[in-house]
Amino acid sequence: MTDHQETIRGLHVDDDPEFTDLTATMLEESYEQFQVETATSGREGIDRVSSETFDFVVSDYEMPGVDGIEFLKTVRESHPDLPFILFTGKGSESVASDAIAAGATDYLQKTGGVEQYDLLANRVANAVEQYREKQRRERLEGIRTIVNQVNQALVRASTRDWIETQVCEILAAADGYQAGLVVRVDAASNTVSPQSWAGIDEQPIREWLAASDGMQSGHPPAIEQAIHERDVAVVQDVGTESDGSFHGNADDIRSIAVVPLVFEPELYGLLVVFGTRPQAFDETEQSFLAELGDDIAHAMHAIDVRHELERERKFIDQALDAIEDIFYVIGPDGTLRRWNQQFREVTGYSDEEIAGMSAVEFFPEDERHKVDGAIECTLSQGRQMTEADLLTAEGTRIPYEFVAVKLGDALEGDPGIVGIGRDVTDRQERERTLRRYKQMVNAMQESACIYDEDARFEVVNEYLAEFYGTTREDLEGSPSTLIPQIRDQLGGTPFQDLIDGTREEVRGELEGEFPGQGREVLDYRLTPLVVDGEIDGVVGVTREVTERRDRERELARQNDRLESVANIASHDLRNQLSVARSRLELAAIDDEHADPIRRAHDRMESLLADLLALARRGKRVEDTEHVGLEPIIRESWDHVETPTATITVTATGTLEADPDRLRRLLEALFENSIEHGGESVTVTAGDLEDGFFIADDGPGIPEDGHERVFDPSYSTAENSTGLGLTIVQAIADAHGWTVEATESADGGARFEITNVESS
Repeated sequence: MTDHQETIRGLHVDDDPEFTDLTATMLEESYEQFQVETATSGREGIDRVSSETFDFVVSDYEMPGVDGIEFLKTVRESHPDLPFILFTGKGSESVASDAIAAGATDYLQKTGGVEQYDLLANRVANAVEQYREKQRRERLEGIRTIVNQVNQALVRASTRDWIETQVCEILAAADGYQAGLVVRVDAASNTVSPQSWAGIDEQPIREWLAASDGMQSGHPPAIEQAIHERDVAVVQDVGTESDGSFHGNADDIRSIAVVPLVFEPELYGLLVVFGTRPQAFDETEQSFLAELGDDIAHAMHAIDVRHELERERKFIDQALDAIEDIFYVIGPDGTLRRWNQQFREVTGYSDEEIAGMSAVEFFPEDERHKVDGAIECTLSQGRQMTEADLLTAEGTRIPYEFVAVKLGDALEGDPGIVGIGRDVTDRQERERTLRRYKQMVNAMQESACIYDEDARFEVVNEYLAEFYGTTREDLEGSPSTLIPQIRDQLGGTPFQDLIDGTREEVRGELEGEFPGQGREVLDYRLTPLVVDGEIDGVVGVTREVTERRDRERELARQNDRLESVANIASHDLRNQLSVARSRLELAAIDDEHADPIRRAHDRMESLLADLLALARRGKRVEDTEHVGLEPIIRESWDHVETPTATITVTATGTLEADPDRLRRLLEALFENSIEHGGESVTVTAGDLEDGFFIADDGPGIPEDGHERVFDPSYSTAENSTGLGLTIVQAIADAHGWTVEATESADGGARFEITNVESS
């Protein structure tokens, strides 16, 4: 016998109780492994065999009711291989023949004496050994069948749940096993939960899992052992060991094997196999179950890896489809192996069409040579960036920038290319606009630059570089000489105020010394450079006004000299004119020549007054005041001789002006209306959107005179000097206003003064 520690349980049936007990005792003394139960009738024997598990049966032949042969035949219906020895006192060839024909394992005749028990024990031991060896062979073959069935199921498996269900169903259907169960283990909470089962109800499973037998973990001992030792744990005889017993449809369970499902080194769960006989799991069967557990765990790991790779692939696909750039993978043969959704949408080709095209087919003929070269450079150098027009299915060319990287040897042994392409239509347009803008800035006849926060030149135009007598590259990065002079001129920290955002503009005019230029007068304007809502420097624009200022100063000096000469000449001429008038009156000439002489004297007086006013009023207005239109219009009207003329004033505005010069302008316009419209003319003064007007109902200005009316030589009045409207023009120019002659609503003259700064 191979295992002298394994109990051999037998049943002795004989209608003689004393002989039955004696035989049981003698057998147990012969082999310590023997555990012999007794029955005193064939009927009792049948009941005991059907309800209990035995390794052999020894039976008498002649028994009342059911004899030994009938008992044997009944046993063979349910236990065709169970060792059955007919031990009888009646010996004959016919009985032996009937016993062998009915399926008896052996036949032994009672002879009396102690040696018959040794012989019987030896016969029983040999029969059990052969019986168990056959069972082991069949069991191993059955296990191999189970392993084969499970492995076939693992090949087809797509989820862990499916594996668990299939394994449990295969085990539950196998001979010798009652049920299969897969338990999942939560290491964090130290809990186990049934996941899938077959051949057993849920209730007994939960009752068994709750039978901790005092274990600190709260698990059955076999569960605890399998979790911690990561090896098969068995319960060889349920009910006699500490793992409890089963009820309901699980009351046939006599043994348990708990197989850990472990792979590198994760515990995927426990496979629990329930056997229908005690001592069902020998070392060989445990080894097979351990290998089966490894196979199942490996399959579960493979599914997890496959699912993880699938999730990763879906994530990558979604990420690639979410980007606005096109993504592509070019295989060793030049065809596209992978692309994203943007590639399809941009090119207009379907997936099937793209799969059948080479990479260069997505470019116009005139670009393909460049694309081929870029592919070769990528394969030889590892990385390449190029720009080319992508050609869509509709024939549209779209400028793209492509960045390609050598993919290595992942594609069928030869290197491929992975890359992205970006539409650069907007960028090229921006670059074109920027080039035009730079050309425009560099063509300016004004200095333009961008200062950094330290007042250094960051970007300059060509004119500014020429002003300093250097190049843009040399000037950029050097400190400005203008900013310190502006700070000295204005006081405080005007440049820093612009950087800090507390000032919107700094402008003015500055005269100073500049490298390579000497003394210069510059008109400057500084504003913050705002990029994306943040101040990123200061923009400066300057204009050289040295010559203009010099001319203005010279003109001012000339005007001063002219006014001085005019004053002297006016004084001297008026003195001589006064003498002439006095002499004329003293001469008491009263002939036909006296009145023309007097009129000539008056005209000379008017001419002198107008010339002096023109000399004085044409100077630029430097200081202004807030002047109300209505009061100054009425005041000016009162200073003009208006015998029967009338005025209507609707003007209510307020403007910035030199009051004296504005008054002289109004008086000249009123005098013009009376002079040309007559003493009964009606004058109207009113507001304009950016100024005011003076109109009358006189004869108006000839159509061809609207443009010449302000010329000194133009006049339609017989005794007019022609300088009145010239004075109006000069005073308007001195204020920066515009004056225009038009026709009034009554057909008379209308003068509109615009570009007036209101206050």
